[in-house]
Amino acid sequence: MSRRSLWLPLVLVAACDSPPQRNEAAPDTTPVVAADTAPRVLFAVRRNDHGIWMDAVAVFHDTGIARPPAGEWRDSAANAFRARWYAPGLRYFLHSANGAIGHIAAVRATEPGCAGLPADARLLDLDSLARPALATNALRPGAGPIYLRPVTAEEQALLDTVAFDAIPDSVPRILRIRTHRTQAFAVAMAPGRPLLLGSYESEVEDRRLSVLVVLEHDQRYRPTLTDVRDGIEAGVEIREFYDILDVTGDRLPEIITANRYYQSTGYSIYARAADGWREIYTGGGGGC
Repeated sequence: MSRRSLWLPLVLVAACDSPPQRNEAAPDTTPVVAADTAPRVLFAVRRNDHGIWMDAVAVFHDTGIARPPAGEWRDSAANAFRARWYAPGLRYFLHSANGAIGHIAAVRATEPGCAGLPADARLLDLDSLARPALATNALRPGAGPIYLRPVTAEEQALLDTVAFDAIPDSVPRILRIRTHRTQAFAVAMAPGRPLLLGSYESEVEDRRLSVLVVLEHDQRYRPTLTDVRDGIEAGVEIREFYDILDVTGDRLPEIITANRYYQSTGYSIYARAADGWREIYTGGGGGC
């Protein structure tokens, strides 16, 4: 495939060297208790304008991965989930690619825009959250060490080339030239080969483009995932790298993406298969 030149403005990544941010939530003296350990629930954890926010990603059963019952504020299944997992003071283990980083406690379920399972939370043993993380109620053995870092200029150029080459010729030229990088990381892990992870997006009027790229080092870097989505705004899901972590408990890392449509959000989990990274789950989040 031919290579074309592309202007890709640098977008700063919320990586390990992000400046510390203070948790501005008012002091909370609610007693902290451990959450139930089964089933295992995975949450996305971020900072928003009001403090720390958590959102249900997936529920892990012995039989597989299930979607959380995201629903409206008065939905009975969603409210049962909120009552069980967002009771004030419930403690969760906080993780990111570089390991366990502390604990959070649920504060209260918050009303979603239309449907979903968001909640307010607080940091228990951290003053700041440098980048989005994941939380769970039950620890599993986990994969070996995973080290996440920003890419070098050379690695960045390689990711950009592969991402642009993956865009079909049918995509309008203006959408291609306005494509920008939203995340770019290098990963070293054991077991496993070094990875480069990049996510890109573009929007022009009512057209949107999303590109997710994973390169794996085997004598040289080779693409093991290229996920390209383009089309009319309301029907295109933008996928952005969120974290890499063993979330299934199989001692192998999985890639987690944060997804968004025009008026909704969600998450996907990719696992390494013999022929590359394959999506094994999509769900969680919410919206209209």
